[in-house]
Amino acid sequence: MDSLDNVIVATSLGSGDTALVQNVAQLVKAYGSARVTLAHFRREVDLPEEMANKYGRDDSAEQRISQHLEALREAAAWPDGTKVETVIRRGRPRHDLIALADELSADLIGISSGDKTVTRWGLSIDQIAHAAPCSLLGVPSHAPAPYRTILVPIDFSEHAADALRTARRLASACPDCRLIAQHVYEVPLGYYHAGVDFDEFANSVRQHAEKRWHDTVAELGLMPDEFVARFDLLPRDHNEVTLTDMILDAAGDVGADLIVCGARGQTTVARFFLGSTSEGVLREAKTPVLCVKRKSEHVGLLKSFLRDEW
Repeated sequence: MDSLDNVIVATSLGSGDTALVQNVAQLVKAYGSARVTLAHFRREVDLPEEMANKYGRDDSAEQRISQHLEALREAAAWPDGTKVETVIRRGRPRHDLIALADELSADLIGISSGDKTVTRWGLSIDQIAHAAPCSLLGVPSHAPAPYRTILVPIDFSEHAADALRTARRLASACPDCRLIAQHVYEVPLGYYHAGVDFDEFANSVRQHAEKRWHDTVAELGLMPDEFVARFDLLPRDHNEVTLTDMILDAAGDVGADLIVCGARGQTTVARFFLGSTSEGVLREAKTPVLCVKRKSEHVGLLKSFLRDEW
């Protein structure tokens, strides 16, 4: 992310909200300051006219939500200059969240992941990940911040480069933070036509990946020892071990407390950045996951989303 000027925190009123705002505050710290909107989106319930007249609007619920948002404002150490606002909207939660992101030209949406409360309010992280016009931070309950180890899955695309630059910036605000780049490579099915065995071909693919990594380090102006690079071979039987498994296993191996990924990619690893693998990581990771998106590339998706009924 080149900038972090406007952030939306989609609250659930659940136990994960405190960890969510604390993680968002850590990201804001790395960028200096921002306008942060603590938002809650309520479903609009259509009542028969006679019931609406009898029971009216639940003002006490609105008051409780406002108190919760005010408590969250005080729950994080916001950098000086950060402006924190609160918003409550009633209607269609997913639609209203994306519309607010468009209205504020948001750079980041923060949302709890693995939180059933969020799903009950109609804010499934899988669906928000597809529709969000900006970067997305998913935070499990009780996830700590600041970060000590940041894992960046890469495929040598421009979007992976965005993730590397973002991780580097976040690490600058976390003393003694380790940066680890992970590239998952595989041997193509027709490798035997080259007249070599599996292991020999795998070694050649790895060497090529290592060269591309050194080229990436030079192109991005990274220090040679700034990132630790790891290269993981995807097993022959992809039905048993998925790319999601490889990323989550690596996160566990290195003790990562944040995963930063590009929201799009190319080659085999594009399955992570584009489809079910990214959803799996967001849904299953025990650590926060930051998906870095280029805002300009999602304008068409946003307009399509706002036209459709969800």
